[in-house]
Amino acid sequence: METAQEVLIAGGMLMLVLGLVTGNIMAMIRMKEPTVPRYLSLAHEGCYLQGAMLLGLAVAAGLSDLSSGWENAAAWMLVVGAVLLFTKDFLNWRLGVEDEFASKGIGLTLGFLMGPLHTIGVIILTVGVFGAL
Repeated sequence: METAQEVLIAGGMLMLVLGLVTGNIMAMIRMKEPTVPRYLSLAHEGCYLQGAMLLGLAVAAGLSDLSSGWENAAAWMLVVGAVLLFTKDFLNWRLGVEDEFASKGIGLTLGFLMGPLHTIGVIILTVGVFGAL
C-alpha cells in the first residue's frame, strides 16, 4: 500500500471517529432540547461525508499513475482540508456562531483555507487517475 493511501485511510477513519463523537454529543443535547445547534449538526454530517470521501480517494490514489510525491501532497491536502472543515464547524458551534459569513470569524477563515486544499487535492488525484486509464 502506498503512503498516500495510508494517509487517506487514516484520515478517513479519524473523520468517522469524530462523526461518532459528535453524534454522541448531539444525542446528549437532544435528551434535553428539541433541536441541536446548526454547526454541531454540520460538523457531525461533515465528518461522515469527509470520511467516506477520504476512504474512496484512497482507492483513487492506488489507481493514480502520478509520482508518490504528488500523490502524498494531494493526500495530505485532502486530510488537512477535512480536519479544517470539522474544526471550522466545531468552533462555530462552540463559539455560538449563527452565520459564519456574517460573523467573519475564525470559522470563515478556516473555510477559506479548506476550500483550496480540497480543490487542489482532488484535481491532483483526478489527473493521476485519468492519466492511468
